[in-house]
Amino acid sequence: MSAIHHVLIARDSIVLAEYKNPQGEDLESVISILLDKIPNKDGKLTYIYKSNLVHYITASEITYLCISSESLGRRIPFTLLSDIQHRFTKSYTPSQIAAAPVYGLAEFNKQICERTQWAERGCPGDSTKHIRDEIDQVKQVMVQNIEGVLERGERIDLLVNKTDNLNTQAFAFRNRSTTLRRQM
Repeated sequence: MSAIHHVLIARDSIVLAEYKNPQGEDLESVISILLDKIPNKDGKLTYIYKSNLVHYITASEITYLCISSESLGRRIPFTLLSDIQHRFTKSYTPSQIAAAPVYGLAEFNKQICERTQWAERGCPGDSTKHIRDEIDQVKQVMVQNIEGVLERGERIDLLVNKTDNLNTQAFAFRNRSTTLRRQM
């Protein structure tokens, strides 16, 4: 199941464009309540709704909203919202945005869908994820190396014990052979 459930762009409480995950739950009523409560001043914030996080960025009286699973955290949804905001403001003039009716900029839905899928794949520009993956790989190699050293250490201890026993037996053999030679 997808970690990003819903992404939309709204002017006040008027939804201009959106992407709904087909497998996600119906969040229409929650979204309408949230859009009424989000202030028109510039800013960004995250709300908690059940097991989801509701992230939004408001800029120039336009709200970019994303509802995602808690497991996704905050960084990826805000990266997605910033990317969508940048693309949206490049695609439409302020007068087009101000004049648009409900779902009037629905041709942008495709871009929202594409960028949402991009974000769910881990944002290729998301270097933190790649660094974490590399660290996990290094940890696995280190654990394997340490296990190998411990196994070798056990084998070395065994060899040292056998060498000591052999040395003791050789010393005893030499003493007996010397004693036996003297007796002959």
